[in-house]
Amino acid sequence: QLDVSADCTSLFYDLVLMTKNHQASANAPVEFKLLADLDLAILGKNETAYAQYAENVRKEYWMYPTKIYNGGRKKVLQYFIDMSSIFKTEHFTECYEQSAKRNLQRELEQLNA
Repeated sequence: QLDVSADCTSLFYDLVLMTKNHQASANAPVEFKLLADLDLAILGKNETAYAQYAENVRKEYWMYPTKIYNGGRKKVLQYFIDMSSIFKTEHFTECYEQSAKRNLQRELEQLNA
């Protein structure tokens, strides 16, 4: 109905699926890397913005009891902390990588407290 080519539709489908695990290989198209970085940019924002984001994530998963939520959230946080680089483009790596790792680590420590 939108008169979009099958190639274009396929690209967008692949882009959306890539955000599921935020993995983009070194030879992935720049669109993949940029979309992944845009999707994760909040992780590297200032402490206040990140805290609001974390609070909103908890609200999104309100239906899970704290024990179950915290267990799953810790796994997600550790997954990103363990990545050699969260961001795939040079710009986002330079601007956000260090603060993202600090934010993730801080939230993990709060959940472990």
